[in-house]
Amino acid sequence: MQGRGIKWVAAAGIAFAFLPAYAATPLQVESEIVTDEWYPLPEEQIRTTVMDSALDTITATNQFTLGGSDGARKSARLRARITLVGPERIVQLGLRLDSPGQPTLVATSSMAVKGVGHQGFFGAFRYVGKQAGTEITDRLAARTEAPPVAESGEPTLADRTIARRFSEAKELERNGELERARKTFVAVTEMATDSQQKWMALARDELEFGLLVAEAQQLRLRLADVNVPLQEKERMARLAEFRLREAIAQNRPDPKRNSRVQRMLDQLNLTIKGLSAAKKAQAVSALGRVRVMISEMYMMRGRCPDASETRELTHRSPRKLSLEEAFGSEEDRRYLFVDQANEVTMEVRCREGRIELVGTRL
Repeated sequence: MQGRGIKWVAAAGIAFAFLPAYAATPLQVESEIVTDEWYPLPEEQIRTTVMDSALDTITATNQFTLGGSDGARKSARLRARITLVGPERIVQLGLRLDSPGQPTLVATSSMAVKGVGHQGFFGAFRYVGKQAGTEITDRLAARTEAPPVAESGEPTLADRTIARRFSEAKELERNGELERARKTFVAVTEMATDSQQKWMALARDELEFGLLVAEAQQLRLRLADVNVPLQEKERMARLAEFRLREAIAQNRPDPKRNSRVQRMLDQLNLTIKGLSAAKKAQAVSALGRVRVMISEMYMMRGRCPDASETRELTHRSPRKLSLEEAFGSEEDRRYLFVDQANEVTMEVRCREGRIELVGTRL
């Protein structure tokens, strides 16, 4: 099927089955990939990474169980469209949930992935899956907790109600309670009737720009806290990066906004590089004790320790290091160590009594 110059490929269904002790709604899932022949990862990896993330989020509410109808309960249907825009390097997930006797729910998530690197693509696909899945669950919760106010009968009350909810969301945003603000803005979009599209547009603008930038700024401020562990700082920096990349994808038609967000992203990338360098330095420092012990063993035995001997040395290290591999001869042997806390791999060479650090990688 062709449409607007985009090729439709790889439509597929996913069906799993496990039944909890209570009557959750069975959920049937279909997914398709829309692309102009740009595949940053193998097609099945893209589908699996995105859909696993989205479904983990949706089923975590315990409202749905993956599988078809069992005869007694009608199943809901989740349709997913993964869109890959090659020229702009944009990945997008659109979800449509049709539940028995309920209005259709729609959610989308996008992210700009230019320059993220191979591993970054996995994070990007997990991110869009989780974000779209979260929007679905937030919309379900909004309908349960605050059903739309009827437009007929009391239009003034309806307008006051949605205006109050929007003001609540803005107050939460100003106070830095961004997760609660996001859920409240989603509730506003669910409440909005045909005559209240102004509130719908304002809430969506916050969800697609204002809150994303606010959270990225909040996270950057926390990076300056010396009491935050290095690994937590890296997690926060990556989340801030993804929020900014989402803002770029959601605001492509607005060059002024994109220019502002891109400047923030460029500054954040410098911070991320600094955190990566700090992780490597921390890992190399932790390896120092093991290198000394390898040198001592060489002097005592006249040979480089083998794999089992070296693993025993790592157990004596105060930091959690593991030996992934050892190869070579007694006179010239190489070792691959992993600092698990920092996720840094280090290569060490033992040759003629010298214990050299060959290189490190994240």
